[in-house]
Amino acid sequence: HMFPHCGYKLSSILTVPQAPETSKEYNTFTWKGLLKGLSQMQANGAGYLDAKMDWATKNESSMVKSVASLVSLRGDGARACLVESRHSIYPNVFPRWAFEPLLTGYSERRFDRNARQATAWTNTQAIVKPLDRLIAGTWSKFSMGAYVHHYEKHGLAHSDFERDFATLEQVLSDYAKL
Repeated sequence: HMFPHCGYKLSSILTVPQAPETSKEYNTFTWKGLLKGLSQMQANGAGYLDAKMDWATKNESSMVKSVASLVSLRGDGARACLVESRHSIYPNVFPRWAFEPLLTGYSERRFDRNARQATAWTNTQAIVKPLDRLIAGTWSKFSMGAYVHHYEKHGLAHSDFERDFATLEQVLSDYAKL
């Protein structure tokens, strides 16, 4: 489900609430609030909630596109919440070719002292910016010969690096085109 196409094999986990261990027993998060936060994390490509997140309603073209997501709700009232909100957990950000891109599950059992917790395992294009920075920095070091001699001692050649850079750049291109 999470990797329906060979060009998209990177995933991440988003979870809410994100609260200090010492304050968990005092939190009273609602399902509506948790799902809104999870949805915004998805739409912004953010791995965490913070005050700088853009909470404005985004148009579909500016949202982070997703290949697939698996959403799990745990805690008091999870089943009722899932039935009510199954189709509104995420905006329409999935490609047309994805078959059942959003799967959901629930458990009424609490997890990690949270009365309610929402988690999404996502395969999205949020990886584009960090991967682009990583590739650019690595190309720079490689072109200057940094550390290459260590790898050459163990049998890796320049062509091995170039082939792997080409693979990474193709992954980057695939996700950017979503």
